[in-house]
Amino acid sequence: MAEVACPKCGRLHEEYMACASSTAAVDAASDSAVAQTQSSSPVVNRYRDAYRVGAALVGFGNATKTAGAILGGIIVVVSLSEGSGLFAAGGVFFGVAVGLLLWVCGVMVAAQGQILRATLDNAVASSHFLTNPERADAMGLPQSIAHRGAPQGPG
Repeated sequence: MAEVACPKCGRLHEEYMACASSTAAVDAASDSAVAQTQSSSPVVNRYRDAYRVGAALVGFGNATKTAGAILGGIIVVVSLSEGSGLFAAGGVFFGVAVGLLLWVCGVMVAAQGQILRATLDNAVASSHFLTNPERADAMGLPQSIAHRGAPQGPG
């Protein structure tokens, strides 16, 4: 008999029914706890990791925008306080250019993170391999949202 991945524990068994029946009693006793714990499904974990990448991109983009504004401001202030005439004008131009360049780069990185999040929202919402509670878990939403709206997935 071929080994099959158990839907409960994810390990390979010749017959996963033995594992499923041994965990049925635990599942029945902890239904409320299971509803509040995160899924261990490989699909949910993959989506959750991808959402983390999207959040990191958005955070990095926002940090780059902030750093650009601060660095540009520092360059402008220093050039105005330390020089006069052409030096001050050049410093202001350079400070604005640095701040603007970093701000644009930050916007582009943050936008990539938002695009990734939107793509993942679409993929998770239309996945036939996930139930509504797993969709909510993958998206990082409260379980109460999972019981509204769209019909359940397979099963």
